[in-house]
Amino acid sequence: MSINPRPQVVVIEEGWSAFFSVYIDELQRQTGQTWHGAWAYMCEPGNWNGSSCNVQSYEGIGIFSTYDITSSGSIFLPYPDCYESARPAVRAALNVNGLTVQVFGAHLQTGGCADNAQERYDSMSLIKSWASNYSAPQIAAGDFNADPDQIDTTSGMSPMFVDTWQIAGSGPGYTESYPTPTMKLDYWFQDNQGRASVQSTAVVTNTGGLSDHLPVRATFQVR
Repeated sequence: MSINPRPQVVVIEEGWSAFFSVYIDELQRQTGQTWHGAWAYMCEPGNWNGSSCNVQSYEGIGIFSTYDITSSGSIFLPYPDCYESARPAVRAALNVNGLTVQVFGAHLQTGGCADNAQERYDSMSLIKSWASNYSAPQIAAGDFNADPDQIDTTSGMSPMFVDTWQIAGSGPGYTESYPTPTMKLDYWFQDNQGRASVQSTAVVTNTGGLSDHLPVRATFQVR
């Protein structure tokens, strides 16, 4: 919250589901503003039954915002890795001064227990198909667990989403692992219609080592 300008939308991965209300409370304590949230659970190993999750994980992903959330939802990306039998993507529709902005968050597969690259491609295809049901402007963020040679391709998030680092970033944009990152795994995307347009973006390096990933900040103009 000390980043300038102060974030109005925060997307987190590997959050503790039991702490959802704590995250909102802490954001409100830090800023003196009202915050809103949307959450999606991961699915415990061996508990994806082919159509739904039998046992939700203690972990999840969240979108938090000072803007009102007018609707939200999530889907499962049913491609198991070393840690989860299915990972989620989450959506929140924000009322930004009367304009609906769709925000998406995701945390893709990793671990090497399967063909994780193909699982990520399948997941991104599913995310793009899901997002196509909603209006622009759209922005998306998350830990995609791969470098741009996978993520910024037509098998990845292109052409529906554009990596904001390609437009406004400087340097390699490495985010993992703290304290000397050597990989760009974390992203902010804008829609390819230009309804969301990145103005600036940067890797934030002064947040310390509570996470092995560094956060990414992006400022958008939406219309």
